[in-house]
Amino acid sequence: NAIGNKETPVLQCHGDCDPIVPYKWGQMTASLLKQFMTQTEFKTYRGMMHTSCDE
Repeated sequence: NAIGNKETPVLQCHGDCDPIVPYKWGQMTASLLKQFMTQTEFKTYRGMMHTSCDE
């Protein structure tokens, strides 16, 4: 039930130098999520490409 998941916290992390998934797409997705979810956070990693981070 999608309505039941509205309160589920969402953390979205994105590197601003990602050559695979453009940073702008991450920002657009974050804006869209905020329309439907009550607890969203978009975290930017400066200089990070398409990889993972220990932080």
